[in-house]
Amino acid sequence: MRITKQQCGIEFKKGDAVRILGPGDHFLPFSEVRLYPRRYRLDSQEVDLAVLRQAENAEEFLDFVDVQEGELCIVFEDGVLLEAVKAGSFAYWKGLHKYSFVRADISQPMVEPDVKRDWLRKPGIIDFVNVFTVESYEKGALFVNRQFQGLLEPGDYTYWKCAESVLVTKCDLRIQQLDIAGQELLSKDKVTLRINFTCQLQAADPEKLLREALNPMQQLYSAIQLSLREYTGGFTLDELLENREKIGGTVLTHVRDQAESIGYKLISAGARDIILPGEVREIMNRVLLAEKQAQANLIQRREETASTRSLMNTAKLMENNPTLLRLKELESVEKIVEKVQEIRLMGGGSLLDQVGELFIQRQSGQ
Repeated sequence: MRITKQQCGIEFKKGDAVRILGPGDHFLPFSEVRLYPRRYRLDSQEVDLAVLRQAENAEEFLDFVDVQEGELCIVFEDGVLLEAVKAGSFAYWKGLHKYSFVRADISQPMVEPDVKRDWLRKPGIIDFVNVFTVESYEKGALFVNRQFQGLLEPGDYTYWKCAESVLVTKCDLRIQQLDIAGQELLSKDKVTLRINFTCQLQAADPEKLLREALNPMQQLYSAIQLSLREYTGGFTLDELLENREKIGGTVLTHVRDQAESIGYKLISAGARDIILPGEVREIMNRVLLAEKQAQANLIQRREETASTRSLMNTAKLMENNPTLLRLKELESVEKIVEKVQEIRLMGGGSLLDQVGELFIQRQSGQ
């Protein structure tokens, strides 16, 4: 029998494997010989490895690997990852290819340092792994068997799938905006109004947020809502409208300690809109219109008084200064002449006197 370099044979006598035959010529008239490719591993369903291990030269041709329960054996062929096998017995051919093995304890979730990260992403191994990603703007909290283990920095984390449960919860560290829209509130003078409130916040204590707070954003929302209701009830509508810029600062101060106990840091807050009921808005519009009308009347009276005072001062000056009076008369005649197409003068007297008398006669005739 001829066995090539790519093959090996197993000699059986009376059904038992007695030895392994390497490449070459063999004369075995009373034995059964089975040929196998000299690569990868023997199928344990074809050959009983426990029996084969008793063959006289089995260790010369085969690497026997026993994988215990709770172990994963990562197999490399010529330095390249080939497969990963769980509990069982395996036999890999020696000679043409070099096989190496890395054992991993998968009975506990932590991945050993000698198991490289890129191996865990290979087909056949990734099925045994839980992968968690913490983004650059996040902090993670690791829980094993529902017990807190510590905070995780940004990165990828891998854990074996085992009897112990592994959970990673994440907290966003970026600045967030919380909007409280359309809150119907009652002022001190019993006026119902709606306020749209906004608040900027950031996670300050990720451990508190991830371990101690249930629905932390909802808790903060309720705290701001109650503080806003309390503040609004302490002032009349006019006071609220006059000091609307103070609403945000007051609520911020009132809620800051409670936010820190949850794990948040409040950055800024303010009332975006104060919305009044239709009837109240109409009344306020009428009040505003009346106020503006009164202001306009006041300004008009002030201007009329100033104009009268100016005329009185002018009259006093002309009374004591005939020349100034004459100049004022000339100015008046000039304005009259601009509006008259033709003027005829008869009799004596100066031009100015005749024009003045003519103007007086026309006024008398009217």
